[in-house]
Amino acid sequence: MDWTSIVIAVLTGGSISGIVAAVVYRRENKRLKESEAKTAEMGAKQSEAEALIKYGSAMEQLLKNMEEQQKSFEKSMAEKDIIIEQQKHLIEQYKTELDKVKEESDKKIKELDLIVSENKRVITGMQKTLNFEISNKINAESNICFVADCELRKPKLGTYKNES
Repeated sequence: MDWTSIVIAVLTGGSISGIVAAVVYRRENKRLKESEAKTAEMGAKQSEAEALIKYGSAMEQLLKNMEEQQKSFEKSMAEKDIIIEQQKHLIEQYKTELDKVKEESDKKIKELDLIVSENKRVITGMQKTLNFEISNKINAESNICFVADCELRKPKLGTYKNES
């Protein structure tokens, strides 16, 4: 036997045994492939289910965070509303006080204006009196006569007597 006949015999025997094995194990191979496919499909579904579980837990956590943020936001908004109401109340108090002060200052200004106008009137009257007295005294000094019982005296003695 030479090498070529041995190789041919092995290859022929191997092919025949392969064909026999393929025929005999065809159903088993088919079942094995189906089983592997189902296992792979089950693995894919299981990994998909695990991914969905992880996604669901992540969504639950996200929902919890959103609820906490919403509560925090609502609390801060309520606090801000309270502060705004307090500020409005303070502003109204300040406005009331400012209005009172303005009314009082307007009243004082009117009183002071009245006093100033009264003082102007009095000063004007006093100025007129002084001007009249000064002009009379100038006139009297220019016409003074030192003789006590003089008939020519102008103006007559006692004309410019002051009450003061």
